[in-house]
Amino acid sequence: MVSRVLSLDTESEHWFTLCWWKQWFGTDCPGCGMGRAIVCFFRGEFARSLEYHPMGVPTGIGFCLLFFAYTRVDSERWKTFLNGRIFTVCMFLYGFCMFASFLYRKF
Repeated sequence: MVSRVLSLDTESEHWFTLCWWKQWFGTDCPGCGMGRAIVCFFRGEFARSLEYHPMGVPTGIGFCLLFFAYTRVDSERWKTFLNGRIFTVCMFLYGFCMFASFLYRKF
């Protein structure tokens, strides 16, 4: 809803970047395009989100699921979940997929 209200032009050539990797090395990093992809995901533009970054849709879904879980449990269960094995495995798989998508886009 916020992404609809804010006038974020994802197609602009003046889209800012805070990516130190791109500034130092001049190439895309594993997360380049993720900001635009998430904005497009929350606007409902799923195809465009996948164009910007293959992990944009899974990241948006993950944000929604984590927000839903956070609002439904108490703080002790939330801490247990964050320190648990399921969350650790999911974050490891997410990192692996980010690196794999980087290699796929690069080569």
